[in-house]
Amino acid sequence: MSNVLEVDKLGYEPHHHRPLRQAGWLISLGLLFQTATLFWSHPMAFLAFIGFGGSLVALGILRYLWSLFSGGQSADAPSPAVPSPAAPSPAAPSLRGTIGAEDKDD
Repeated sequence: MSNVLEVDKLGYEPHHHRPLRQAGWLISLGLLFQTATLFWSHPMAFLAFIGFGGSLVALGILRYLWSLFSGGQSADAPSPAVPSPAAPSPAAPSLRGTIGAEDKDD
């Protein structure tokens, strides 16, 4: 039984994995930066903690929520080509009323 999160045999991953991976990286980088700023003893460390680290975490959370509510389609994923239904041409013969028409004797 194959794992749902595995990359297929050709090396392609499903298009819905990319936004989740991006969200994970943004959150991880933000938390890593926030951890690093905890060891600074400068007053600007708090601003960097909130401004840069908090922004990365917030962007990661927003990216995750966007991937949930966008129906699994990301902006860089190709949308499937759906053929539009062909409108009947005015010159097309109508099949309505032709069943049993040759059985009638007038």
